[in-house]
Amino acid sequence: MVWTRAAFSPLVLTLPMDDYLAARVIASERKLPALLVFAALRGLRAGGVLVIDGDAGPEHPDPSAYDPHRDVVAAGVARATRTALDALIELEGAK
Repeated sequence: MVWTRAAFSPLVLTLPMDDYLAARVIASERKLPALLVFAALRGLRAGGVLVIDGDAGPEHPDPSAYDPHRDVVAAGVARATRTALDALIELEGAK
Protein backbone atom coordinates (compact mmCIF):
# COMPACT_ATOMS: atom_id res chain seq x y z
CA MET A 1 0.00 0.00 0.00
CA VAL A 2 1.24 3.49 -0.85
CA TRP A 3 0.11 6.30 1.37
CA THR A 4 -0.40 9.67 -0.29
CA ARG A 5 -0.89 12.96 1.40
CA ALA A 6 -0.23 16.52 0.37
CA ALA A 7 2.17 17.02 3.27
CA PHE A 8 5.18 18.67 1.71
CA SER A 9 7.12 19.08 4.91
CA PRO A 10 6.91 16.38 7.57
CA LEU A 11 9.21 18.55 9.68
CA VAL A 12 6.43 21.16 9.97
CA LEU A 13 3.44 18.84 10.29
CA THR A 14 3.80 15.73 12.43
CA LEU A 15 2.59 12.70 10.53
CA PRO A 16 0.94 9.73 12.29
CA MET A 17 3.71 7.30 11.24
CA ASP A 18 2.79 4.65 13.82
CA ASP A 19 -0.70 4.40 12.31
CA TYR A 20 0.68 4.15 8.77
CA LEU A 21 3.21 1.50 9.77
CA ALA A 22 0.47 -0.49 11.52
CA ALA A 23 -1.52 -0.32 8.26
CA ARG A 24 1.52 -1.81 6.46
CA VAL A 25 2.09 1.25 4.31
CA ILE A 26 5.26 0.69 2.30
CA ALA A 27 5.72 4.13 0.78
CA SER A 28 4.86 7.75 1.29
CA GLU A 29 4.23 10.07 -1.64
CA ARG A 30 3.41 13.73 -1.19
CA LYS A 31 3.22 15.39 -4.62
CA LEU A 32 1.24 13.05 -6.86
CA PRO A 33 -2.08 13.55 -5.02
CA ALA A 34 -2.19 17.22 -6.00
CA LEU A 35 -1.54 16.32 -9.66
CA LEU A 36 -4.24 13.64 -9.69
CA VAL A 37 -6.83 15.92 -8.07
CA PHE A 38 -6.00 18.75 -10.48
CA ALA A 39 -6.30 16.42 -13.48
CA ALA A 40 -9.60 14.99 -12.24
CA LEU A 41 -11.05 18.47 -11.73
CA ARG A 42 -10.06 19.39 -15.29
CA GLY A 43 -11.20 16.11 -16.86
CA LEU A 44 -7.63 15.16 -17.78
CA ARG A 45 -5.84 11.82 -17.62
CA ALA A 46 -2.91 11.66 -15.23
CA GLY A 47 -0.72 9.05 -13.65
CA GLY A 48 2.50 8.66 -11.79
CA VAL A 49 5.48 6.40 -11.41
CA LEU A 50 6.83 6.02 -7.89
CA VAL A 51 10.41 5.30 -6.86
CA ILE A 52 10.70 3.81 -3.39
CA ASP A 53 14.22 4.52 -2.25
CA GLY A 54 14.08 4.71 1.50
CA ASP A 55 12.49 3.34 4.63
CA ALA A 56 10.22 5.37 6.89
CA GLY A 57 9.96 2.56 9.40
CA PRO A 58 10.72 2.81 13.09
CA GLU A 59 14.43 2.33 12.49
CA HIS A 60 14.42 5.55 10.37
CA PRO A 61 12.15 7.92 12.32
CA ASP A 62 13.94 11.16 11.32
CA PRO A 63 12.73 12.40 7.90
CA SER A 64 15.40 15.12 7.90
CA ALA A 65 18.05 12.40 7.54
CA TYR A 66 16.84 11.47 4.04
CA ASP A 67 19.47 12.02 1.33
CA PRO A 68 18.04 12.21 -2.22
CA HIS A 69 21.53 12.42 -3.77
CA ARG A 70 22.44 8.74 -3.55
CA ASP A 71 23.25 6.44 -6.49
CA VAL A 72 20.26 4.23 -5.68
CA VAL A 73 17.96 7.24 -6.04
CA ALA A 74 19.44 8.22 -9.43
CA ALA A 75 19.13 4.62 -10.67
CA GLY A 76 15.52 4.40 -9.50
CA VAL A 77 14.61 7.69 -11.17
CA ALA A 78 16.23 6.52 -14.42
CA ARG A 79 14.19 3.27 -14.35
CA ALA A 80 11.02 5.16 -13.46
CA THR A 81 11.58 7.59 -16.33
CA ARG A 82 11.93 4.71 -18.80
CA THR A 83 8.78 3.11 -17.36
CA ALA A 84 6.82 6.36 -17.71
CA LEU A 85 8.00 6.87 -21.29
CA ASP A 86 7.10 3.27 -22.18
CA ALA A 87 3.62 3.81 -20.71
CA LEU A 88 3.15 7.00 -22.74
CA ILE A 89 4.16 5.18 -25.92
CA GLU A 90 1.66 2.40 -25.14
CA LEU A 91 -1.11 4.95 -24.49
CA GLU A 92 -0.38 6.73 -27.76
CA GLY A 93 -0.47 3.40 -29.63
CA ALA A 94 -3.82 2.49 -28.04
CA LYS A 95 -5.60 5.45 -29.63
